[in-house]
Amino acid sequence: MIYFIFGKPGAGKSTIGRNIAQMLRIPFVDCDNFYTSNDLKRIQTNTFTIEESDAFFMRFIPILENYHKQESRVIASQSLFRQAQRDELRRIFPSVIRLIYLDVNDETCLKRLENKRQYTSGRQEQEPHFYTKEQFLVEIQEYEIPKHTDLRIENNCCVENATLNLIQYINRI
Repeated sequence: MIYFIFGKPGAGKSTIGRNIAQMLRIPFVDCDNFYTSNDLKRIQTNTFTIEESDAFFMRFIPILENYHKQESRVIASQSLFRQAQRDELRRIFPSVIRLIYLDVNDETCLKRLENKRQYTSGRQEQEPHFYTKEQFLVEIQEYEIPKHTDLRIENNCCVENATLNLIQYINRI
């Protein structure tokens, strides 16, 4: 089973994904790691096109396939801004994917992104989050709220609660 956590930037996808993977001892795939440096530059200048987004999306599909061949359970995360990408995941992995939407209000997402940028900016071993406040405000207008999802979890306050809710869900399947 592939448990794919998606939501707006700052929703807590990577944090929750890493927590769950560690607790359940299963692999975690942070799909944002597959952005090229050129992708990140284009994202940061708001010039990342739909075609480039689709090309990026297709880069991590074979990686998910390989993980799923080797492991019975995998956690993955990425924003998945467009419904078409979510639909494509369901088409490619029809019986083994569960889409989990982290529903977080914009204000909370912005605070988390700013906190992450401040926390990591002075540390050399970790880059600050690539989304700035200005970029978030532009791109959030393009985020397509999901039409359907396997699980919707509110994550406006406590990451630990969202993590526990998701672990309960995974353990029931």
